[in-house]
Amino acid sequence: MKLINKLLLLFLTLSTCSCSFVTRHVNLNPVDIPVVLKAPNQTVFVKVIDKRDASLLKNVVGHMKNGFGMKTAEIVSDKDCSMWVRDCIVQALKQTGVKVVADERSIDNKSSRVFVDLQFCYAQPHMWNIGGEVTIALNVSKGKQDIIKDKQYAGNGTHWESFQRVFELAMQDLMQKMMPDIIQAINTAVQDQPSEAGDFKDSGIKSLSDMESDLKKLEEMKKTITEDEYKKLKAKIIEKY
Repeated sequence: MKLINKLLLLFLTLSTCSCSFVTRHVNLNPVDIPVVLKAPNQTVFVKVIDKRDASLLKNVVGHMKNGFGMKTAEIVSDKDCSMWVRDCIVQALKQTGVKVVADERSIDNKSSRVFVDLQFCYAQPHMWNIGGEVTIALNVSKGKQDIIKDKQYAGNGTHWESFQRVFELAMQDLMQKMMPDIIQAINTAVQDQPSEAGDFKDSGIKSLSDMESDLKKLEEMKKTITEDEYKKLKAKIIEKY
């Protein structure tokens, strides 16, 4: 009788815990967030680099655990996590009218560059629900100017059953914190960009005026120097401007 009871208990335990040993898959799609701020119509390059723990397989984004806290099965993403983060950022930027390009060589110093380091993307069950987190470091620059430098953002999500929903909520939380800063940085970069026509005109007038002044002084010195010295000094003045 005791043996039967033990076998029955073992059967019930395995029956209730068998789901913990099955690999689960999540499909990470771009999430929708309301974009209130608008950015000018300009070109932006976006790149996301996966810098998560190298000991984890890149497609593993979580684990199932038994009652003792031991890992029993993997949560696997059917899509590259860094590409998922990029797709979310690109989708949000396009809502602002920004043109996003995939090739950095196709842009110039007038365009903004958004670089993201994906540091953490993981979910696991807790006592009463499933919790997940997505953490990144953000850099936004334009030309040689750093507008945002290594700023950390973390998005969190919880759900009582679905790993898929956990990641969606975590990404929405992350995007709502991060996107206003990205859009503001792009706007700041545009506002700080000098007017080409104005700068060229001012610079040209100043240089031409200074060169004419130096050449006039050289003409006054012509009688006191040799022809070779005159030619060398004139060439230096022209080269200077």
